Amino acid sequence: FSFFTGNIPVTAICISVLALFLSGWIIFIKIFKGTWTGFLALLILSLSQSFMDYSSSGLENPLSFLLWLTFFYFWSKNEPIKYGYVICLVAGLIAFNRLDTILFIVPALVFFLINSPKATAIRQILIGFLPFLFWLGFTLVYYGFLLPNTAYAKLHTGIPISEYLVQGLHYYNYTLEYDPLTICFIFLALVFIFLKRKQVNGLLPLWAGCVLYLGYIVWIGGDFMAGRFFSIPLLVCVILYFFVETHSIRKVLITVSMVPIGLMVSGSPWFKTEEVDKMELLVGSNTGIVNERQFYLSDFSIEKGFNLALNPNRIDDTQRELKNHFRVEIGPIGYAAFVRGPGTRFYDIYALVSPFLARLPMDPVKKWRVGHFERKIPIGFFESKTENRNAFENDRLRDFYKRIKTVISDDLFAFGRLKEIAKFQFWQNENMVPKNDFYAEVKPYQDSDNISNEKPSCFKPGEKQSDTLFNEERVKLYFDTPKKIKEIKISVSQQQTWVVSLSTPYLKYWTENVVSKKESCDGLASFVLKVPNNRRGFPCSMMMLEPVSGKGPFIIGHFFPEFIE
Repeated sequence: FSFFTGNIPVTAICISVLALFLSGWIIFIKIFKGTWTGFLALLILSLSQSFMDYSSSGLENPLSFLLWLTFFYFWSKNEPIKYGYVICLVAGLIAFNRLDTILFIVPALVFFLINSPKATAIRQILIGFLPFLFWLGFTLVYYGFLLPNTAYAKLHTGIPISEYLVQGLHYYNYTLEYDPLTICFIFLALVFIFLKRKQVNGLLPLWAGCVLYLGYIVWIGGDFMAGRFFSIPLLVCVILYFFVETHSIRKVLITVSMVPIGLMVSGSPWFKTEEVDKMELLVGSNTGIVNERQFYLSDFSIEKGFNLALNPNRIDDTQRELKNHFRVEIGPIGYAAFVRGPGTRFYDIYALVSPFLARLPMDPVKKWRVGHFERKIPIGFFESKTENRNAFENDRLRDFYKRIKTVISDDLFAFGRLKEIAKFQFWQNENMVPKNDFYAEVKPYQDSDNISNEKPSCFKPGEKQSDTLFNEERVKLYFDTPKKIKEIKISVSQQQTWVVSLSTPYLKYWTENVVSKKESCDGLASFVLKVPNNRRGFPCSMMMLEPVSGKGPFIIGHFFPEFIE
C-alpha cells in the first residue's frame, strides 16, 4: 500500500480508517438494518477516546473491530451449522490478527462445540483455523518460536504477579479518569446483559468472552497506552447492549446520559486535543500510563502526518547517530530506527526485537513501567553482534547465546537448528538462562572534594582519587529527593564505550554514549557531559553509568552530577 502513497504513516492511517468505515457499515447496515439504533451505537463509539484514539493509530485495533463485528454478524444469525465454516474462519483470523484477542471468542467456540454435532463442529473449527495454524507452523520453522518475541520480552520478567495486578487496576483507574464514558458503559452493559441472560442465551458466550478479556487486562498489568485495551471491550458491549435492549426509550436515555460524560473530558475526540510537551507528559504520569494521542500529536497527527517526510533530522539531538555506527537506543526503537536506515545499529534494552535479551532477567529497578522491561546488556553483546563471534566471558551467557544464534541464524532445516527449536518449545533450554549471576551492586567513589573543577583529559589512577573496579556491571545513584542536573563529571578506563543515563521513576529521559579512546598517557579518561537544555528541567531520581563495549577491567574513577540550584 505504501507503494501508492509513498508515505508509510499515511498508509497506516488510510488502512485504519478504511477498516473503521467498514466496521461502521457493518454496525449500521448489516447488524442494525439502517435503523436509529445503529445511529445510537455509533454515537456512543464516537464519544469514546479509547475507541477513537485507536481507530487510526496504525495498530491492530481497527482490524480487530472489523473481524469481531463480522464474527458477531454471522453468530447472531443463530445458524451455527449453516455458517459454521465462516464463523470459525473469522475466529481464526481474529487470533491471527492479535493472539490474545481470541479470548473474546473462546467461550463462543466452546458453546459452538457443545451445541453442534461434534464431528461437524470439530471439522469446521479445524478448517476455519487453517490460516492461523499455517501461520503458527511458519513462525515455528522460520523464526524458531511460536509466540512473537514481544511476548517473551514482556511476560518473562520475574515481576511478582501481585505487582502486575496492582498495575492492572491502575490501568482501570487511569482510564476511568481519562475516558469515563468507556469504563462506565462497559460495566453498565455487562450488568444489563447479565440480568437479561435468560433471554439472550446465544449471546451470553460473547458476554463471557468480554469478561474474560477484562480480567486478562488486570492479569497482564494493563498497558502504557491509555485506553488501548478497552477499545474492543467497549465495541463488544455497545453492540451487545443495543442488540439486546428492546425498550426504545431506555436506549435513548442511556445514550443521552453518556453524551455529557463523553464531552466533559478534556481529551474528547469531538474536540481538538491540546498539544503538550511529550516528555512532561511522561514525567507527570506516576503509573507509567499516558495519553498516546496527546503524546504523538506534535509529530504524527493527521494534520501534520500528510506532510511528514521520514526525515532523520527530526530525531531528538540526544539520539544522533555516532561516528562508530552503533548506539544503545533507549526506546522506542520503531520510528527512530526506521528513519536512520541500515547505517546505524540499534540495541533495544527493552528486548522487543532480541530473542537473546528477551530471555535475560529484567534489570532490577525500584520501579518499572508496563511494556518497558529493561534488560541489562551484558559485556560482549556488542562485540558478538558487530564482529559475528561469541564474545561473552560469562560461560552460561556464551552457551545460551550460541543456542539462540543457532535458532535464528543457521540454515532453515539444519538438524542442529531443528533440535534447538524443539528444546526451546519444551523449555529445555530455559535453565541455561543466567538469572542474576552477572549482576552486582557497585558503589562508585564519590568524594567530590578530591576532584578539581578542571582536569586534564586523562590522569593516572590514584593521583587525584581512588578507583572502583568492577566487571560486567554498572553504577546506579538514587536520589531520595529528585534533582535537576545540568552536567555530569566522570572518569573511566580507556578504550571502552560507556553509557550515561538519567531517569525519573518511570522514564529514562536522557542518555549519552561516552567513547574513551586511547590517550597519550596511561590511566583514566575524564569527561564533562552537558545535559541538553530541554532535559535540564526534569527531576532525576536515578543516574546510571555502565560499560557496553570493550575489554575489562572496567574502572570508574569518579561519577557525580552538578545540580541546578
